Formats: sequence, C-alpha cells, structure tokens
Amino acid sequence: MVDWLAYNGYTVVTKMTKEFVDATGRRKVKGNMDVELAVHAMELAGHIDQLILFSGDGDFRSLAAALQRRGVRVTVVSTLVCQPPMVADELRRQADGFIELQEVAGSHRPRSWTSFFARKLGRIDRTWARTHSL
Repeated sequence: MVDWLAYNGYTVVTKMTKEFVDATGRRKVKGNMDVELAVHAMELAGHIDQLILFSGDGDFRSLAAALQRRGVRVTVVSTLVCQPPMVADELRRQADGFIELQEVAGSHRPRSWTSFFARKLGRIDRTWARTHSL
C-alpha cells in the first residue's frame, strides 16, 4: 500500500516504531506521529485547499482550526460506528466534513480512492489529488 501511494504521487510520511517494556514488565510498541503530521500539514497549508485527515484524535482539533484560518478545508475520516466512537466530538465538529471510515473501506481498491473522495468532497482536481498529500 505505501509503495503504491508513493509510486502514484502521494506523499507518504512514515516513522519507525519504538519498543519498550513498561513498569509492569509488559512489552509496548510506540509510534505516535501527531507532531510529524501537524508540522507537515502546516508546511502544506499555503499550497493546498483541502486536507483529509485519517484520525479521530481530538488533539488534532487545534490543527484543523489553524488550517481553516489559512483557508484550508479539513475533512476527517474516522468512525462513529464502534463503541466507544473512534473520533473525538470536538474534532468532528471543528472539521468542515466528516467521512465514516466504513464508507472508505467499501472503496478498497486504491485506484478508486481519488474518485471516491471526489464524490464525497465535491469537485476535486484529479491531478492535484495525485500530487499532494491527502
């Protein structure tokens, strides 16, 4: 998947996970990318008009607000279907749009993703979508 996205012009940001043993002796894996995603999004803000955030983390509410102040529309992709919901209410309310993750899962072929988001978000330039981070 990552190879396909990079090959087709999407910007893919990755980070190695870190393994550690917690105080109770259990092995844990950590791979938080909040800061990297926020910095990358703010660097792109002057060059994009739409950002699609695949996260439900409420910590991204202030990022969404900052992007919106710069004229960027923010759409959140997460899920309300499970219990508890995997999207923070404050992030969902801040976003310009919300897409239920299960709808994206039904569009599982990568070639159909651009057209899927074009239908969900309204008009989106195919060339722009292929050459910018979604």
